[in-house]
Amino acid sequence: MFIVIFLTKNYFKQYQAFHEGSCPSAKHRENAFSKVSRIRSFLAFMAGKDSSLATWRFLDKAEQIIQWPNVLAASGKNITTANFYLRNVLQFMIYFKETPPKLARLSQSQITGVIRAVRQAIKSISKKMLAHQLTTKDKKLSKVVSQESLRRCQVGARKAIPKLLKELREDYTVQLRNAFYGYFSAFIASIYGHHPGVFKNMTVAEVRGAATEGRPPTGYVIRVKEHKTAKDFGPAQMFLEPEEYDWLLKWLQVRERCNPPGDWVFFTPGKGPLKNLVRYMQEAWAEMGLPGKPTFIDLRTAVSAHAKNVHVPEVRSKVAKFMCHNTATTTTADRYYALHMDVEQSRAMRRHFEEASTLPHLDSPSSPPKPKKVCPRKATAQEESDSTSLSDEAVPYQEAGDSCLEEQRWELVSEEEGQEEEEGRGGGRHCAASSIYTSQDPEEGDVQINKVHNNKVHRCLQAQHGGM
Repeated sequence: MFIVIFLTKNYFKQYQAFHEGSCPSAKHRENAFSKVSRIRSFLAFMAGKDSSLATWRFLDKAEQIIQWPNVLAASGKNITTANFYLRNVLQFMIYFKETPPKLARLSQSQITGVIRAVRQAIKSISKKMLAHQLTTKDKKLSKVVSQESLRRCQVGARKAIPKLLKELREDYTVQLRNAFYGYFSAFIASIYGHHPGVFKNMTVAEVRGAATEGRPPTGYVIRVKEHKTAKDFGPAQMFLEPEEYDWLLKWLQVRERCNPPGDWVFFTPGKGPLKNLVRYMQEAWAEMGLPGKPTFIDLRTAVSAHAKNVHVPEVRSKVAKFMCHNTATTTTADRYYALHMDVEQSRAMRRHFEEASTLPHLDSPSSPPKPKKVCPRKATAQEESDSTSLSDEAVPYQEAGDSCLEEQRWELVSEEEGQEEEEGRGGGRHCAASSIYTSQDPEEGDVQINKVHNNKVHRCLQAQHGGM
């Protein structure tokens, strides 16, 4: 492993600088260093006892790459951690393909094969990833902070913060300062569900800049540029009412007396941002007599879950964007909320299924009407050309029961037989309805029936040809 690190030292310096960017923050540097560390562990696994390290040919082992998630799992790594490792390796290999090291002897097709194997490894753990994430979401929702607790937190913090500020102005202590941090962050997080980084990275300039937009008694909007999801959502926003904004102004007056080194609103004795904010928030939560010991992530999950259950999708989308929470098609929130429902939601969903199988369909009739038999007519020349253009194959003749003319013939025969039985065999009679002369002679009767049938056929053909 040390040989691999030595051979790739300069190359990794370039790669790390590439990920840090032009104006890296401390968090960006930390993330870039973590990515490089994961890639180095992958290279050590692939190299093993291979002697061709400088040529990078040890990477051309697709089967070994696909087995790497199992090795990580055996070493105690979580499935989500293995996913992070693989995705960092995939980013590195794409960079490797575009800017290979000077000593590399891998062809482009070999590098493509390595990339394909890494993607296959990511795909192979996708099912376990989903199961793990759903289990994690289930645990989160099982201990989700209730709406009542969020509301009590807002009421309790609103009462405690003015008292803390008054005590801080009279006698500043670190304990009072940390208590103010905890109460204020709990108050804002219970409303907006912001990440702790929003509070840690809030600057004095951002707080004072909000005053130019505020119009008392409307309120003020503070926009924090530096936070976890800034690259996707831009500045994190929080709207404060005049009284709430006045809390920060009073705190800035206390802060000026301490002469902190940085520009952060919530400062520490050191040069870096605040790191123990979650502990201060939990202490304030307990002092307000609220149940549990939630983190900022728990409050964020609660705000998002309650917004899902209360608001319509359009409003919930706006709420999610304001709290910098992604709810797009690739989002975590909607994906897992759609797959996970609590008991009441599942019960309501069952009612929907039962309604679908029991309620009558009012739009459809109880029994479909019988189709009417229509006497076929001869197709026109244009219709024949249209049908020919649709299909060049001849359609075979299909027997579909008696034709229209045959039905008319047998109706006439039945009608004549009924008349003979009714009138008896006495002499011929003239039928006014059909203008047919019938005779008692059987042979002559058959001739008359055939004559009527021929007249009917003639009239039907005339109707088909437009009265010709």
